[in-house]
Amino acid sequence: HELKLEGLNELDGSTGDRTSERYLVQEKSSWNYTERDYLFVKLQAEKDQQTSWDYQAFAALGYGHIFIRTDTMFLSTELGAGARHNKHELTGATVNDALGNAELEYEWKFRPGARFNEDASVEAGKEGTVIRTRTALTFDLTEVLNLSVVYETKRDDGPADLDDTLTAVGVGYRF
Repeated sequence: HELKLEGLNELDGSTGDRTSERYLVQEKSSWNYTERDYLFVKLQAEKDQQTSWDYQAFAALGYGHIFIRTDTMFLSTELGAGARHNKHELTGATVNDALGNAELEYEWKFRPGARFNEDASVEAGKEGTVIRTRTALTFDLTEVLNLSVVYETKRDDGPADLDDTLTAVGVGYRF
């Protein structure tokens, strides 16, 4: 089981106006049926001020395969299908459409306590396609604390036609 929670709230330093606000919640449960093959169910909800949607939510199920799993490297892909529910911010109209979902996860532990990650995902439906990438360097500070440098991109060709990037440095807690 994986749970992902993200929040971003950015203010303009000179005016105090909110320039960006985004929240994402994702839950994924996987069931292995061989050492490298698994089935998954993924639920996701997102509210992004920069899109034309008040929110977008989807549910997908699919197949995943692990290509590489060693002590220093991991590579997996997923393909799924499901449904997406969108609520338009201005009109309040809701739109449902079929969704295709693909994801790639890569991790390279290039030295003890240090790793490079590259994740990419695509959510494609009639109402638009969302492409996300996340590149990260993470260094363990202790057994539970780490320091990460992250670069994320989001491309949403829906009504708002959004290109967004985020660069962040943060401290993470692993439990």
